[in-house]
Amino acid sequence: MIEQFQHKLTSSFFLWFDNFLLKKGEAYSNKTGELFNYADPRLDSRYVAYGSPYKQWVTDSSISGAIIPTGVSVAGAGTSGRDNGVVFDFENGRALFSGSDTSMTVTGEFAVKDFSVYLTNDTEDDLIVENKYTVNSRLPSGPLTYIEPYDDVVPAIFLSVSQAENSPFALGGMQETKVQAKAVVLAEDTYQLDGVMSIFMD
Repeated sequence: MIEQFQHKLTSSFFLWFDNFLLKKGEAYSNKTGELFNYADPRLDSRYVAYGSPYKQWVTDSSISGAIIPTGVSVAGAGTSGRDNGVVFDFENGRALFSGSDTSMTVTGEFAVKDFSVYLTNDTEDDLIVENKYTVNSRLPSGPLTYIEPYDDVVPAIFLSVSQAENSPFALGGMQETKVQAKAVVLAEDTYQLDGVMSIFMD
């Protein structure tokens, strides 16, 4: 299927929302810490994964002050980056190394979003009642370790299109499309929730 208007709208809205929250709310924290090796059966066998205790690193270089990683430190080997075959998985908060060495000591600097942002087609009931989430380790209560990849983490904001309608706009078949987007916010406390509501009400 070729890309349709709804595809462009949804992805553009997602990127705008994420950028606006990070820029206007400075909704990120710069972190420094160890990355932990773990097995990922979905990962290409040419790579080994080293994950951080945080998911959804900031990728947007327009966010002033946010540390966008270009390399990580490997004990005894100095800094390794994209030029050395390291691939960054910002969504899952990890660095992927080409090779098979699972015993490296890896540390890095990166900016973590205060709210993970996801596109979803789940209902609010499913998001709140049915799903189980991992909490991003902002205030760790035990020893730090990696977060499993591919799982949704909270605090999070789930974006979806709640309603769309077309109405005739001009001769020749031109339509005016009105789309209502919805954001479901799962926050840690009312301070976070009030902050998000204030940013987007403005």
